[in-house]
Amino acid sequence: MLLLQPLAADYLVQLPEGEVSGHGLTSAGGRPFGAWEGLPYADLPDRWQPPRPRSPWSGQLNCTSPGPVCPQASMADLSTIIGEEDCLSLNVYSHEVLGGSGAGRPVLLWVHGGGLDFGSGAEYRPDMLMDEELVVVTINYRLGLLGFLATDSSRISGNQGLRDILLALRWVQDRVHLFGGDPARVSLAGQSGGAWAVSLLLASPLSIGLFTRAIIQSGPVTGPGYYYDTREVALAKTQRAANILGCPTEWNDDMEECLMGLSVEQLIRYKSDYNASTMTTGSIDPYASHPVLPIPYEDLISFGLGPQVPVMLGENQHEGLMFSMAEVADPDILGSYDPTWDTGVGRSTIFFSSLNLDPSLFSSCQAPWATAAGDRFLGDTIGPEDLMEWIHLLSDTRFAVGNELTANLLTTAPNITVYRYLHTFQDNTSFSFVGTTEWGTSHGDELPYIWGLPTYGVDPSLWSPAASAHSSLLLGLWASFTAEGAPAAPELAWGEYGGPGGEYALLGEAPAMGREEEMEARISWWLNTLAGGCSNTTREAFTPAWWIFSLL
Repeated sequence: MLLLQPLAADYLVQLPEGEVSGHGLTSAGGRPFGAWEGLPYADLPDRWQPPRPRSPWSGQLNCTSPGPVCPQASMADLSTIIGEEDCLSLNVYSHEVLGGSGAGRPVLLWVHGGGLDFGSGAEYRPDMLMDEELVVVTINYRLGLLGFLATDSSRISGNQGLRDILLALRWVQDRVHLFGGDPARVSLAGQSGGAWAVSLLLASPLSIGLFTRAIIQSGPVTGPGYYYDTREVALAKTQRAANILGCPTEWNDDMEECLMGLSVEQLIRYKSDYNASTMTTGSIDPYASHPVLPIPYEDLISFGLGPQVPVMLGENQHEGLMFSMAEVADPDILGSYDPTWDTGVGRSTIFFSSLNLDPSLFSSCQAPWATAAGDRFLGDTIGPEDLMEWIHLLSDTRFAVGNELTANLLTTAPNITVYRYLHTFQDNTSFSFVGTTEWGTSHGDELPYIWGLPTYGVDPSLWSPAASAHSSLLLGLWASFTAEGAPAAPELAWGEYGGPGGEYALLGEAPAMGREEEMEARISWWLNTLAGGCSNTTREAFTPAWWIFSLL
């Protein structure tokens, strides 16, 4: 048993590396809590190498403000580069510290979103979560090319950002009890790109013993739009970057040496040019000395080679709205896609992971699938009247189909319990990242009910009573899942997801178990199409066609 004691005025905590001082904050409900921000969990990483645990320090380390963000382009101006390579720090928020007897609190470790290219842990403020009985940890990890470049060799094996998160998880296992946390109850949670990271680490043998629950918010890695990288695709992405940046690609040694000599600014300027660069994601890395993903993701999950823990996953109802704002502003744009839908636009829209890469790296079915999807959802001619179907198309291919595939796959694992949701609540006082509440919930729209987001101007004091009640519902569900491994609330008897055809939680104004049948009909078309292959074949397809077929 741990003995917990109230926080002292100096917020001093003795870690194995040295002493740290924090500062006091106040929760949304008026509860004081301690904050240790900018606490380093690793030394300055060598470029494209695994992180090293933080070396000891002498004296007292001041942890009263967040550390530097990892190098990235500024979201406000992509031409501006921000951050430092010495960025591997975390932030801990707790009501108590280690002192003597009593149980530690459950821990929520948050992996920030941003497509694995942007963001930092400190953007997410724990004001509302600290009214729950939790210890909250937010982290930084390497992003973009610095965090995910792979050369198909043991020298630069990729997944550096995932290895950072693994080291942060080990830090939590060894030290969170000093902040009043329970290392036996750790939820690894993330949204968008952060949820991609959680999805991948859920499959990794290296993750076993490091977390006991997983929360995946809008971050599948097995759908048509977003799919993890094979070895071949990961290498092709690196070779494309090298070519554009003026490095040779014939021999890996020469390419690696040239890339190593490039500046951080050169690497990020390439990555932030989305007309030229490729999507960031994790990759299969069997050639690494300690692989994060030694075999395909689907096999790792099905064979139970990663952590066998409860999983909560889901999405917002209209995720694709975030990626359709140009078309919403001017629906006539849709007409410009019609002439080239079958010859390129359709494929790059639906199979977004393949953008700016040689089509031969992917299934030859992608082009006929895109044609079929255009006919099925957009009709013979694409035009402004198809705006809602366009939003559905992006929602489904980038999120809903992948979430259903992932949820169904997880139910085949030896000992994973799945809690699936669809988030639909919104009223005219809600904050939406797309700037309007006319369409429904879009990408990230669950976040303001859980996290303080001052960077985005979120003001909960403007919420209606219904919106405030919805925030309380989500906070309670996330906290109870972290504490007990099952989400619980008086308003909702949230049952396990049982696989294909199963019900899930509809998190709307009146939360209930059920299914969104219109969405499910679209998903069903996709699952049957992907499983069926193309050109009168059944196995030519999309890389995971065999296991999609097995889940139908």
